[in-house]
Amino acid sequence: MKKINGKELKNKIIKYLISQGFKINPHLRLVEQSKDSIRKVHHLKRKEQLRNHSKFLLRNLNLVKNHCVSGKNLDPNKINLELIEINSGSKYEKIFLWWNLIWWSLPYTRPIGRQMRFLLWDIEQDAPFGLIGLQSPPLRSSVRDRFLGLNKDNVDYWINQSLYGQRIGALPPYNELIGGKMVALALTSNEIRERYAEKYDNKRTLLDNRILP
Repeated sequence: MKKINGKELKNKIIKYLISQGFKINPHLRLVEQSKDSIRKVHHLKRKEQLRNHSKFLLRNLNLVKNHCVSGKNLDPNKINLELIEINSGSKYEKIFLWWNLIWWSLPYTRPIGRQMRFLLWDIEQDAPFGLIGLQSPPLRSSVRDRFLGLNKDNVDYWINQSLYGQRIGALPPYNELIGGKMVALALTSNEIRERYAEKYDNKRTLLDNRILP
């Protein structure tokens, strides 16, 4: 393996950051604050993810195509939704991951801690309407903790009774119908709350070995 000195490593890091849309003078900051500049920051990582999952994406392309619907053939009045929890090894898990990798400009990341995954499914068209990916929230967030009145002694108790929306959104062509609002609304459903209670009731936390209600 070729050795690299500190100066070369520093130059490589700076070059990489500049290619992502950062400027250094001497502080690190984006050239401009916009959605496009934020997408650019994640562009290289997203390309890397697509390369790493290329075999999976190609292998499951026909499965995804069999459950796609053209916007021209979609009657909004006939949309009939059900919530499907993702089970390992199912076709829904493959569809969930395929769209998770392809559709969003932010690269896919594996969820951490407690997690639940759902597809909002259009029964009429036999097609995925949107994705719901939930995971454990970050343990520390000063803005959130101040707003909720949490402190270091009770923050893990309350945060471990909630989930964070890692990936929430509608898929084409439903996104053109502002379907993302419907996906967000589904987060308030009793089905998700009840399934969370079933899955994590009486589970012990790893760090403090506590059972949370």
